[in-house]
Order: sequence, then structure tokens, then C-alpha cells
Amino acid sequence: MEAWKPDRILKVLVGWMTYLFLFSWLPLIRVVFDGASYSWGTTHFGVFFYAVGVQAAAWLLVFKSGLLGTLIYGALRGANSWFRWLLVVWSAVLTADVIHGAISNPDGFEFHGETLGVHLNLGVPVVAVVVGFSLLAVYWAYSEPKRSLAHRSPPWAPRNKRLLTLFFLLLPIQFLLFRFGEPHGTTDAIGVLLTMAQCILLPFSLYPWSRSDTVA
Repeated sequence: MEAWKPDRILKVLVGWMTYLFLFSWLPLIRVVFDGASYSWGTTHFGVFFYAVGVQAAAWLLVFKSGLLGTLIYGALRGANSWFRWLLVVWSAVLTADVIHGAISNPDGFEFHGETLGVHLNLGVPVVAVVVGFSLLAVYWAYSEPKRSLAHRSPPWAPRNKRLLTLFFLLLPIQFLLFRFGEPHGTTDAIGVLLTMAQCILLPFSLYPWSRSDTVA
């Protein structure tokens, strides 16, 4: 039997989830490693969450990072029924949140990256992107089971273990750069770029590589 692999649509969705994972993982790493020198804020359904260092609102970053990490894991480790349901629910909530924000505060879609000097006003068009990916997710979730209902659990390959090890080995380097580096300086910029690379590394760490690369 041929080993299961994610199809093209699922790969596109994994790319979308990885992109969103960055926007929760990066501030989570920074509030933990930077401490009080880093502040973070976001709005969901009209509620503003703000934290300086590790404060109460940081739980939201833990939740969002964990949720998106679970979705990426589920997509690449068999895309079984629990993943399809979670994908649909998450897509619906995300779409509702973005539409709510667009209606209540059309100019509120702004991203500020102080370290890299990035300031973007994303505007209402972001709604079209979110709705588009959500519709794609729903389409995949309801069409994919018709092609295969079998429970799939791809084997872990040595490549998975090496990449996952690298993912976690980056953490102490990030700690040193953010905790002891110059705020908004070169070390901060390197830390941000390293964290972005770490996010990209995650789906490759979980991808079901071929059986030829599997430990017996």
C-alpha cells in the first residue's frame, strides 16, 4: 500500500496555518525570553489583549500557538477525522473574528514590527484572504473523507527526528539573543529572523517523509 501523503490543497492549508502560527509563536517566544522589555497586544471579537512580558494575557499566545501547532501536526500526520472537525471549527471562528473586526474597526488591521521597522496597514482586503482560505479548508474537509476514510498514522522517519531536534535546539539560541541582546538592535533582528525560520521548519519536521527514510 502506498504511504499516505498530504494532497496539494492540504499543503496549501498547511502553508496558511504556518503563516498564522508565526504571529502567535514569535510574540510568545519574545514575552517569555525578552521579559518586561517586550510588549504585545491583539484584539479578538472586540476584546483587546495586552501584556508586557509574561503577564496574564500571555495565556492567549500559548493557546493560539498550541492550537495552530496541533492543526499543523494533524494535517501532516494523517489528517484524520478529528483534524477535519477542528479545521472547520477553527476556520469558522477565524472568519467570524476577522469579519467582526472589519465591521467594527475597518482601519484596525495593522501590524507593527518594531525590531525590523515594519508597519503595515493590512486593511479590509485581509477579510477576502481569510474567507478564501476558510472556504478552501471547508471544501477540503468535506471532500477528502469521500476519497479515504481509513485511519492513517504515517511512520516517523529519521529526518523528522533530526528536524524536530533542530527546532528545539534553536530555543536556547533565541533565549540568549532576546534576553541579553540589545533591544531593537541587531541581536533582536537576528532573533526575529531565526524565529521565522523556526516556524517554517515546523511543518518540514512533521511532514510524512518516505518510508526509505524510516528507522526499522
